[in-house]
Amino acid sequence: MARTETIIHARPDAVFAVLADARAFPGFVVGAKRVRYFDPRWPEPGTTIHHTVGVGPLAIRDETEATTCDPPHLLVVRPKIRPFVTAETSFRLEPHGEEDTLLRVDEYAVDGPLAPVWPGPLDGLMALRNRRVVRRLARMAEARQAVQRLDGSDGGDPRSEDPRLGDRPTAD
Repeated sequence: MARTETIIHARPDAVFAVLADARAFPGFVVGAKRVRYFDPRWPEPGTTIHHTVGVGPLAIRDETEATTCDPPHLLVVRPKIRPFVTAETSFRLEPHGEEDTLLRVDEYAVDGPLAPVWPGPLDGLMALRNRRVVRRLARMAEARQAVQRLDGSDGGDPRSEDPRLGDRPTAD
């Protein structure tokens, strides 16, 4: 299992808001090129983000499914990079002082031909990758919290504040 742990200088609700924003996925997930579609109920259990992952010209179209969601404490997802591997990734968030979050990310393979070799060399590679994921997530959450302080918003879904940012066109 690849485990990454860090302190993020933002409250758990700000960190979880980034995890719960499907559009933010390529901003913090290393290797994610874009989100093609997402269930608007994300991250409720059973909902998915359909994404494209890859490096350079190599790309795989697949999905990540939310399996457990307990805001703002826990999100467990199953990213799929088929035909190679399906993993399970848990994001555990705990308050750390007044304004910070202790984030623990655990990831392990659950299916696919790479699952048997995951506990060896792939764990090390995934731990390195997940350190980058956590750094990106921290930057996004810290920025989100800073904006919340400036504008007094709750940091939730921006579509709730501006209907033009929703999934469907609106008539003005």
